[in-house]
Amino acid sequence: MFTGIRLRAITSEDAQYTLAWRNSDEINSSIVGQKRFVSPETESRWVDMAISDHEGDKAYRFMIIVDGQSAPVGMVYLNRISRVNRTAVTGIMIGDLEHRGKGYASQATILLLDYAFHELGLHSIRANILSYNEASLKLYMSLGFKEEGCQRDAIFKGGRFHDLLMFSILEHEFYEQV
Repeated sequence: MFTGIRLRAITSEDAQYTLAWRNSDEINSSIVGQKRFVSPETESRWVDMAISDHEGDKAYRFMIIVDGQSAPVGMVYLNRISRVNRTAVTGIMIGDLEHRGKGYASQATILLLDYAFHELGLHSIRANILSYNEASLKLYMSLGFKEEGCQRDAIFKGGRFHDLLMFSILEHEFYEQV
């Protein structure tokens, strides 16, 4: 579908990259979760859990690889997968700041959505976005996600409360877009 990037499963060697991303103030300001100062040991355990979840069909975390490079530039994921309801939640992080704004997030999300709908048989994918995260809002709206609601003052971050916006896309909406 794209020639600029590919996705691959997370490996134990990726802890070095995810550790740097997780400890970055700039990256942490744009994600829903709270900043935690993470040690290499803690991050290694998290990566091991992510691999186990992947193998156990509980969550899928993929590293984003730019063609011609070996180091990942980010990560895209599906979690909270419900096989009964055929739903999941997605998110993305371009952790290598030099690679932001180059369209990799859009390409990776399209690859992930195609996998979720075509291979996993899911029907609806949700995304939860901080109201001030302009890049993520632009990304998901450009891909056809629809805003479903707002949890007011749901996230305490940076010393204040922020709204959490909920978006989703249905399988047929995605394939009408691409």
